[in-house]
Amino acid sequence: MFNAGLVQPDRGVLGIGGTSIQGKLIQADSRILYVQPNNIVATDRGNYGMDPQIPFATVQAAIDSLAGRDYHGDVIFVGANDAWAYGGGVPSWFTPIQESVTVDVSGLRIIGINPGLGVYWLPGAAGQFCITVQAMDTIIDGFAFMGGAGGGNGIYAEWAGGGSIWWADNLIVRNCLFHDDVDIAIQLEFVWHGLIEQCRFIQNDAYGIYVDPAGSGVSWMTIRDNMFDRVVTGAMALQNSDYAQIYRNSIYNAKAATLPAPLACTNEGVNLLGGLGNQVYDNYFSCLLPFGVGDYNDLNTAGASDAWINNHCMNGDATSNPT
Repeated sequence: MFNAGLVQPDRGVLGIGGTSIQGKLIQADSRILYVQPNNIVATDRGNYGMDPQIPFATVQAAIDSLAGRDYHGDVIFVGANDAWAYGGGVPSWFTPIQESVTVDVSGLRIIGINPGLGVYWLPGAAGQFCITVQAMDTIIDGFAFMGGAGGGNGIYAEWAGGGSIWWADNLIVRNCLFHDDVDIAIQLEFVWHGLIEQCRFIQNDAYGIYVDPAGSGVSWMTIRDNMFDRVVTGAMALQNSDYAQIYRNSIYNAKAATLPAPLACTNEGVNLLGGLGNQVYDNYFSCLLPFGVGDYNDLNTAGASDAWINNHCMNGDATSNPT
């Protein structure tokens, strides 16, 4: 079902890239689905979710209704709620998205439509990821992920291993907030050509962007224009990752910024140990140029053949790779 009323000649479907009449058209049989658990008539029965007046109650039901529809240009719009820890949001709509979903339809876009911090999303249970991606070409845009009282994680781009039938290549995550009760904000496993942009990682209890060194690295990632604020264990722990472009990110580490005597903060910034061919440039670090504990070299680690170019420290620009 295609809702022609949402199409505008120049801007496409609600301004979503790739839907413009003058660019790529959404496929003729694309479906636009709606999720809003706060709507009193929301239901997961049938295909009512194509009607914004009768939305799905859960994101997983919306995804499941698209089984077998890889690359049909389908979009899931998720409505706003008032679950932010500090108030605000939509009055009287108190129910957040609270589920752990699996994306297994390639080419799917999941869009939060709260114009503020994002649509608030908690995992279904403590320690789980809000979204596990097992499909290619997924876009996740416009959510504020929270771990909840028991702690939880944001997005996991999963690879099933040799002979698998799924990868999470070409994943795009943009305009998302990962709150301070989130443990791992984004975990990547064997992802190629991913893009993470304009996201905020606020005091995550473990990692901002994480690649498990016991698993596999990622290749050809673009990580740009993000803000990392006091992420506890590591802002970008990208060991064994290759050919990434990492630029225009802001990384604040309170230990590195403790003057006049910074504290040890080993690999709590950007860690590319074991990787090669990465370019890291025009990033801002709350540390001093190399001198000792808590400096540029302590906060970061370069891969074997990386190029770290003109990164900005508190007392000048670093023009060499961290060691």
